[in-house]
Amino acid sequence: MIIENWWPQHIAYCFNPNHSLIENELTNHCLKIRDSVDEIGQDNWISNTYNSPIDIYSDKKFFELNIWVEEQVKLYIKKLKMFTFNDKTENLIELNNNKGGWFNIYEKNSFQEYHSHNSLISCIYYLKSNTNDAKTWFESPVNDQLFIEYPKDNNSPNGRVFHSPKAGKLLIFRGYVRHCVEQKQTDDLRITLAYNFNRYSC
Repeated sequence: MIIENWWPQHIAYCFNPNHSLIENELTNHCLKIRDSVDEIGQDNWISNTYNSPIDIYSDKKFFELNIWVEEQVKLYIKKLKMFTFNDKTENLIELNNNKGGWFNIYEKNSFQEYHSHNSLISCIYYLKSNTNDAKTWFESPVNDQLFIEYPKDNNSPNGRVFHSPKAGKLLIFRGYVRHCVEQKQTDDLRITLAYNFNRYSC
């Protein structure tokens, strides 16, 4: 019998080499916005994590970081050879202006329940984080009605995996992949930036 592995989920990560130059400034900027605009969570969240009401694409303070994140997303598209087909011609997917982002501030006991994004590609950037606290979990899109145990490796069709937070780390993944942030146990602040990207056919 030949068993083939299909439909893998691609979660990429990389580190911003210039993170140390921006962490303090952007952290203070996020906290200043939080103190001036009281917007905790959204109507459909169980959690009370602070979600910024502003689009970080409209804030020039985030400009250079946004450019770097976009470059990594384009590299992700190129490495995975994500093509769109138009008149029988293959073209690499290009991003369009339908993109946006926000930041989240986690304090002790805050969390983010499982959810997905209405986007082609989503990203999480750890602006400020304790490496030992509050992992980001990803859930397989396979929804087995019966519990079946598989080996814990990248070929498993179900289950979940996590990424540990680290300041300057960027996660890139397809928007439909469900993910969550476990409950924070420490007193220090955790700030993440979330991005959504869509595309058009070139």
